[in-house]
Amino acid sequence: RRDAARARRQSSREARRRRRQWDRDTEEAEAKTLALDDQPLASLGQAQDTGGVAGVSLNGWLQLEEWFYSQDAHSLVDATEGMTQGVVFPPVFPTPESLGFEWASEGDLISKLAASVGDDAAVAAVVAHRESYFTAEDVAGLRAQGFDHVRLPLTWAAFASEADEPEKLVTDPAHPDKKQVTVSRAALDRYVATLADAGLKVLIDMHTMPGGSSMGSYNGVFPSPPAFWDDPTLMTIGRGVVREMLRWYLALPETSRAAVGGFTLLNEPAHLLPDKRDVMLDWLAGAVADFRALVVEPAKQAGAQPPRLLVNLIDTCGLNVYNMAEWMARTFAADELQSWAVLDTHMYLAWEHPAPGTWSCETDPEETKNGIAQFMQAKVNEMNDAAARNGIAHTAVSEWSLATNHDSAAGCQDVRVLEALREAQQYAFDQGNVESYFWGWKLPDAGAHRKFWSAQFHDAEMAAAAGAAAAGEAEADAVAAAEEAPAEAAASAAEEEFPAEAELTAAVEGANDAGVSLESETVALEPDANEAAPEIVEDASGDVRAEAAAAEDAPESVVAAAAASAEEESANVEPARPAEAAAVEVDAASGDAGAQTPGEGDATIDAAREFEQVDAETAARRNEIEARMRAGATNFRRSAAPEAVVAPETVAREAVVPPEAVVQEVVVPETVVPETVVPETVSEQPAYERPVVADEDPVSELEDAAARGAVEPVEPVEPVAWETADSIPVSNSRNQVTRVL
Repeated sequence: RRDAARARRQSSREARRRRRQWDRDTEEAEAKTLALDDQPLASLGQAQDTGGVAGVSLNGWLQLEEWFYSQDAHSLVDATEGMTQGVVFPPVFPTPESLGFEWASEGDLISKLAASVGDDAAVAAVVAHRESYFTAEDVAGLRAQGFDHVRLPLTWAAFASEADEPEKLVTDPAHPDKKQVTVSRAALDRYVATLADAGLKVLIDMHTMPGGSSMGSYNGVFPSPPAFWDDPTLMTIGRGVVREMLRWYLALPETSRAAVGGFTLLNEPAHLLPDKRDVMLDWLAGAVADFRALVVEPAKQAGAQPPRLLVNLIDTCGLNVYNMAEWMARTFAADELQSWAVLDTHMYLAWEHPAPGTWSCETDPEETKNGIAQFMQAKVNEMNDAAARNGIAHTAVSEWSLATNHDSAAGCQDVRVLEALREAQQYAFDQGNVESYFWGWKLPDAGAHRKFWSAQFHDAEMAAAAGAAAAGEAEADAVAAAEEAPAEAAASAAEEEFPAEAELTAAVEGANDAGVSLESETVALEPDANEAAPEIVEDASGDVRAEAAAAEDAPESVVAAAAASAEEESANVEPARPAEAAAVEVDAASGDAGAQTPGEGDATIDAAREFEQVDAETAARRNEIEARMRAGATNFRRSAAPEAVVAPETVAREAVVPPEAVVQEVVVPETVVPETVVPETVSEQPAYERPVVADEDPVSELEDAAARGAVEPVEPVEPVAWETADSIPVSNSRNQVTRVL
């Protein structure tokens, strides 16, 4: 029974030791983990440690792309010519059956809707989508996940109507078979006010231009070819769109205007159209001059800080980041480059990373994170180096994602891998102090795309994974508790039955918890024991010899009877305990407070074994002496040691050297600073001179086009007063875009 109780106590102690070790291992991680109510579920929206911007794009709201609504019928992000991937358009047409056709771009959708249900019904369907897509629940979700900056992509048609007009259909001037629906100023004002009231800073992004300014389904006219850079009339209309956007901004109420933190005059201009690079840069320089004249100069006169201008350029137009920075240095003044002009580009792993195997589901997530972080750091360092060489203080990446492949069906969907990609990219942006915007917030009808392109969906999956992990830990704890309960009960019963052993066990466990080295205590006690042992043994031996001499005179019959009685009594005496247990008890009784670990206490165990061997050799003589003492001696002491017992010498052993601390390799990679080779200026690109705009009329290009007969004459933009919205002559002249159209 004693052995069984001892085994149960040992099992219980081992379980408690494992639990204490687990607690120690997880203490640091738990200390860094806040309650879910106090922190975003994932860190896509957390502000960077350097004070930078970590925002998200509200795509799919006021600018449409077909793959946002592909459900699981299609999986490509970059559709090729002839593909139609959009299959629904909620809330009016929530199923493929209710819509009845597939669509390839925003212009294609609205044209087909108008042909199917009529112009008014098509406009009503678009308005219903805009009113229901982004709600108060989304605002709360953005704030809950830590976002404080948003990017708002707009269709060019948002500024193709008069300020007081409701939504209406407009036809693309280059592609009569493609139509758009305008955004009323009242609705646009209300949308921005909603974001401002939530404390969100807004980046206004002009995402498209009439005729199509980029190659791809997001251009609004796909699958029709982009025509914007081939037609001076279209480019003139585009300048008018930019001016109307800026005039709308200046007319906003003060609270909404303060919430607009920046502009992008055109997203990815001339994407996949490198032969249009030069004409694109000329047009962009003119649009920058409009921004300077209408927004920056009045702000400077009023002593206010103008909103930032994110100059978005992409390498697929035939420019690398050094070419982009050099063009900005020729287009902006030095003080502008240090304040409101920002070098902005897009970074997508799905098309840029040279080693797709790095994000394989079979690759360890930590390895993936380290590899991607190094790659992204190299790209960020290159962009920042180009900016620094040209006097540009601020850089941005206004689009990035978790996409591992341009075909979402082929990408790794393991949430651990996707989280590694997120951590790696945000780490690179944080280290480079880069303003960044994840593309995008939500895609409820995008099927497999959501895993890679929706911050809302990714964070929800991370929360679900964390919940499942917590539930698994709770279940494991419950199972462990259920397994420990019988052992605990048995140990309690044993403690009641053997109180002395319970006290000894408590002393040992207390020593373990105290964390004192058993070996150091043992080594400290051994010299004292060696010095005291000869004296104790000598005293005990003298007592035994005296008692033995007194017993020699006892009659033989009495001795025999006493011997028989001693044998009967010895049968009831507790057998010798194992050496290891004896050693533990010796240490505990000696005041040892160490936590015994494998390999410690060997000297004490060996000593206990030698004592046990000596006891076995003298057992017979002890019985004989006790028998004689029962017969005639009266001063017998049971605690006396037998004669000639010699204390064993202390077993010499080498001092245990504690292992050196393991230095773990840092997971977060070091900043990669590749050797920078500044590329030579592209020979085909002519040298640019900064536009002279001191005496330039903001609408001179429109007048030039009118003089050539390309468009009807238009009135120049009146000077805009900065002080109050009431002083802005919004209604004094007709919308220039509508006049040209």
